[in-house]
Amino acid sequence: MSVDYPFRNYALLYGASAKAEVINYVRTECIPQEHESLLAILADWQEANTSFSEIVRTETGEAEKIDVQDIPSDSKSQVQQIEQDFLFKQSFSLLPYEIKLVEIDRLIASQRAVNLDYVALLKQRVQSTQPRVSELIDVCLSPQTKVKLPAEQMIAQNAYSYTSDSLDFRFLGGFRKPLSQDDVRACSAGGYPLAAIVLLVGLGAGSMNALSYKNRIVLNNGFHRAFALRSMGVTHIPLVVQKVTNPELEFPSVVANLPREYLLEAARPALVKDFMNAKLIRNLKVKAQNRVVQVQWGVSQFSLPIVG
Repeated sequence: MSVDYPFRNYALLYGASAKAEVINYVRTECIPQEHESLLAILADWQEANTSFSEIVRTETGEAEKIDVQDIPSDSKSQVQQIEQDFLFKQSFSLLPYEIKLVEIDRLIASQRAVNLDYVALLKQRVQSTQPRVSELIDVCLSPQTKVKLPAEQMIAQNAYSYTSDSLDFRFLGGFRKPLSQDDVRACSAGGYPLAAIVLLVGLGAGSMNALSYKNRIVLNNGFHRAFALRSMGVTHIPLVVQKVTNPELEFPSVVANLPREYLLEAARPALVKDFMNAKLIRNLKVKAQNRVVQVQWGVSQFSLPIVG
């Protein structure tokens, strides 16, 4: 019996992908109808991969040519206001950073696929067909994100499940917090609370950001906004550029789907502009997904005799 899946329209940069990568993506992510076209997809992939190999041969060092500009002086106060936001400070406290106007085309793309339906929604949220820097700062750098709250379900006495339609939804960590009256009122089991730990679920940093090492800039967050704005004709976007000096310690081993070694060492890695090249792209119907995060906690408590 076949199953009908709701789907989203995606563009896969299959020209820059390994054959096994394409096979795995179609089989695991796409609707069954795409599985039936796998042989045709692979036949077309051969030509797309040849095209990308030629790009690699002729564009060695292309990523290092990225254009980086200063934020215009009349927009610096707007940027400074964003930098004072608590969430922004917490998100970018581990590495030195600069906020720059960065060329979209030569940003290194750390993912292989783009959700075209989501891109269409993002483009509707941009008020101007030719947005000014001030609007781009709001779209790209604002740490506050307007999203629908996740669905919540208690699945055990010590576990909750959260479901969101945002694939960026994640567990943010557990932290000690000062005990408040709200915490006391939340203690429905009774007792007299003396300390509190909060387990947080939510989204990653709302501000678009990248990791910079030597002359390369790897897009770390905000890929769909970058794609949407570039497809509208925008060439440069305000970006939080985090400076990496020791990649073995400071650069993640994997960014999105790609390993650090490829992003930093490939002679000509995939760039955002490659997603605009029809020869390298395959449009696919991908099964619609929700992100589920289950949070569970455990406790050990016992007594030991005091000696001495």
